[in-house]
Amino acid sequence: MSYPVNVSTRTVVGQYTKVNGLPASGTITFTASSRVEDDNNAIILSGPVQATLDTDGEFSVELP
Repeated sequence: MSYPVNVSTRTVVGQYTKVNGLPASGTITFTASSRVEDDNNAIILSGPVQATLDTDGEFSVELP
């Protein structure tokens, strides 16, 4: 997802593994505690952002 140029973002990265050390599979969901708006009340983020784990169990997602 891309955001307007005036919105500050951060890239969140991580890796999940199973108990045996092998890469996990699935998705990670980030949910804001409230709707994210800019100074003009334009909606920047209104719902969850989901990232799918790759074959190494890693993800990378850009969040406002």
